[in-house]
Amino acid sequence: MARGGLTRRIMRRSNLLASAALAVFAVAQPSWAAARKPDEAPSNAPQIQISQATPKGFENIDNTIETEFDIVFSGRRLGAVRARVANGKVTILDPDAFAQLLPPQLDRAKIRSLIAQPLDANEDLRCPPGQTVGCGTLPEGQAGLIVNPENFSVTLIVTPDYIAAASKEPVYLGAPVSGPSLIQKALVSVSAGDRFGGKARFGGTFDTLASIGRTSFVAQTLARDNGANLQRAYGQRFWSDRQAQLGLLQESQSLSFTSYRMVGAEFGSFYGSRLDAINGPATPLQIVLPRAAVVEVYRDGVLIQTTRLDAGIQQIDTTNFPGGSYPVRIVARDGNQILVDQVQQFTRIGDLPPPGKWAFDVRGGMRVRDFQQLTIVNGFETFDSADQPFLPSISTQSLFSASLSHRIGGSTGIGLSGLVVGSHPYGELSGTTYHNNLRAIAAVAAGTDKSYSILTNASIRLADADIS
Repeated sequence: MARGGLTRRIMRRSNLLASAALAVFAVAQPSWAAARKPDEAPSNAPQIQISQATPKGFENIDNTIETEFDIVFSGRRLGAVRARVANGKVTILDPDAFAQLLPPQLDRAKIRSLIAQPLDANEDLRCPPGQTVGCGTLPEGQAGLIVNPENFSVTLIVTPDYIAAASKEPVYLGAPVSGPSLIQKALVSVSAGDRFGGKARFGGTFDTLASIGRTSFVAQTLARDNGANLQRAYGQRFWSDRQAQLGLLQESQSLSFTSYRMVGAEFGSFYGSRLDAINGPATPLQIVLPRAAVVEVYRDGVLIQTTRLDAGIQQIDTTNFPGGSYPVRIVARDGNQILVDQVQQFTRIGDLPPPGKWAFDVRGGMRVRDFQQLTIVNGFETFDSADQPFLPSISTQSLFSASLSHRIGGSTGIGLSGLVVGSHPYGELSGTTYHNNLRAIAAVAAGTDKSYSILTNASIRLADADIS
């Protein structure tokens, strides 16, 4: 009973407190709260105004942005420069700082002139988040900027004419870093039939190349089922643009003179260690890719190479390109989007020296008698060397030769060479030219023994056919 009475007293006390609180609330209300009707607004209440106009001080927040922007080139962030974006234009506020961020392969002065004035912001060409195809580049042949205000970045897009000119100073291959090396190549063939009385015969060519740094030993051995002969064997040393050889040498580069072998020495020019593309034996093919892409190279509409290259200034490998001078079409694709579609002139002239250089060669020694002797076996002509020694026989005939060649223009060269065999001198004048798909050579030679030679040849490639 006592517990129930205590509960009732607590409940009555709570009701009294609630009533008192309501009374206090009613007293605290302003006079208009009791008088106004439910649908009426108080006469002195604060008024709320809704407006779509830009607040004072925020007039340019939507159409002008001036802040630090990240500078992006070929997918890489180069740094940050202050810029202003307004009314569809972007203005680089510090062009000098922008130019200093660029890689040395680009023509900084030319790009600085480009960005010194307001350029189209091209915001509609930026890549939205998650998209990499069909965006992020300008139309072919156009250079400029692409602004992405979402991440405050400016992407630089350039064309090949904004690539800095290659240095005229030659660039050479560095010193070898590998140790001693040995390369052995073997080519073997077998023949059998009634021609040799049913007996199988074989022949093999064995090439040896041993080197330590820039010094090497080169040898070639011809082996048969009835003997073996040493064709050539010499040591050689290379410098930046010179070479020297000593030993059993073979000459087969003359257009008019018969090839010969000699025991002696040779000294001449050598441009095989030069890496600078402008003076090399082939024209460099450079493209600028805004991002990684598949690059295709066409000659006369025929695909001759395809490869995938990363973003940036890329040089196409032309090692396997045919020799000559001809236009090539370069197409870079990223999915269904064509990033690059341009035509460049390519020239590879292996038998001409680099532009502005003279190629020379001087050799001297004693002539070597040929191994092979023509004989008749079962009514067929054949070469037999069974009675010949492994080492060649040196004649008493001295031999001296010299040659000089020079390139005229981009794809034409002339050459002058002389040969003295014993007491008989011979001279040769030659010329070679390349033009598009045409290669033409001509040579005239004469000797004091009233011998002479005239040689002309031209070859041209038409579609899929070679005509010579």
